[in-house]
Amino acid sequence: MEGDAGAPTVDDMMKAASKAMGVPLRPKFQGTIIADPNFNADDCADRLQKTMKGLGTKDRKLIEILTKHTNEQRQEIEKSYNARLGVLRDDIDSDLSGHYKDMCLSLLDPFITYDCKELNRAVNVKTGNR
Repeated sequence: MEGDAGAPTVDDMMKAASKAMGVPLRPKFQGTIIADPNFNADDCADRLQKTMKGLGTKDRKLIEILTKHTNEQRQEIEKSYNARLGVLRDDIDSDLSGHYKDMCLSLLDPFITYDCKELNRAVNVKTGNR
């Protein structure tokens, strides 16, 4: 059940979740954001860094970059940022706060990771474990 990098693949996680819940899950989802054909992860990573550089964060630009790209493209942006500019999640964590920070960090999660975190949170709230 391991992928190339030692982590389970999305398909592996979908199969395990489907088996655990006893219901079939759709393996492919169609999001509402269309992939940008001119996408350049390095350019987006550079623009993200500029939005958080200096005093204050340029919120409109940050939101634009994170929300105008597909989940897969955001994964590539984060990988590029981390390889060249630092750790994107750490920079977001130190620059932002509250629900806004949580939302921006959640946008960086692969969809299956986000779904699992939210399911876990919902179960913990329902059972009283926080």
